[in-house]
Amino acid sequence: MLPEISEQTITFGPFETEHFQTNAGPRQRAWFLARVREEILPQLTGPAQSVEGRVFSHYDKPRHVGPHSVVKNYYLFELLFTSVDEVEKVTGSFDSREGHEGVSFTVENRASAIRAVAASKRALKELCATADPDITLGDPRFADWTGPDLATAGAKTLEEGIVFGPFATDHFRNQADAKFRSDFLNYVRKSILPRAKGKTPLVRGEVLAAYDEPRYLGPDSALKFRYSFGMLFSSAQGEEGTSGVVDYSRNTGTFSTGKQGLVCNNFADRKSYHDRRLTEERIAFRYRQGQRKILCPTCRQPHLLKFSDDPENDWILASMYGCYLKFSFSRVEAVLTNPGAGTDS
Repeated sequence: MLPEISEQTITFGPFETEHFQTNAGPRQRAWFLARVREEILPQLTGPAQSVEGRVFSHYDKPRHVGPHSVVKNYYLFELLFTSVDEVEKVTGSFDSREGHEGVSFTVENRASAIRAVAASKRALKELCATADPDITLGDPRFADWTGPDLATAGAKTLEEGIVFGPFATDHFRNQADAKFRSDFLNYVRKSILPRAKGKTPLVRGEVLAAYDEPRYLGPDSALKFRYSFGMLFSSAQGEEGTSGVVDYSRNTGTFSTGKQGLVCNNFADRKSYHDRRLTEERIAFRYRQGQRKILCPTCRQPHLLKFSDDPENDWILASMYGCYLKFSFSRVEAVLTNPGAGTDS
């Protein structure tokens, strides 16, 4: 028994513009319902017992329905067909103009999911058969990061571990006197150190002027008291990081954070950072050795990494859209041209 396919189960609109209200009239509706029966139903696992859905348009706005518009006849639809065993989702589109008689659609159900998984496995198998071997496997230079090297991670005290400057202007060099440094260390003890979860952490950090140029140092400028800083806390528990931008008040000896506040990275954040850097270095090493057919190590999909064909910038990596590597590879040039560069952030 076929499910009821009618305007009671599949709604049209409501539409905002007179154009779509008129265009999606009885004739258009009957045509679409016939397409559901004749084109979509045979593609279902089914047998479907009921259906519900809607036909709509993203272009149902006055600005889209002008006389020369190419989208004023474009519709989308979403349908859910329910059977004893599952719910099958159908999404698609159609063009109501003469000569555009069919509908394009995709069916999502268990069968399509199984086919998709199988296709992905086949594609990955084929890529693995042709991709370059990962020559970094087993190389101790690319061993997994297991935590900070406490022998070189930093100093036991803030005074020894935090570096001030260098500063480019006399204003900031003079301002970073003993009082300024003492005030900043007190700020760290009060507002930042309590956030660290590791026991007796070693400290490494720097304090810089956020706007260290003469053009920012006018008599009424607030920027001449603005500083950026970053620091790492390393312990047997792992590595933590804190960075931010602060404004200094010499009269009160206090530091205040800006609108963005502080950026704090916990143990998991820092491990993820080191894992990403390790991935970058492995790919850069393989690239230097002439490899180009490199499987993306982070995407869930079977993708080969894509490198620029520009001979002037052949280090550029154009990774797949949606992969986080496309954000981190801004520093690949440094890794390629100077192995070991940029090991911290």
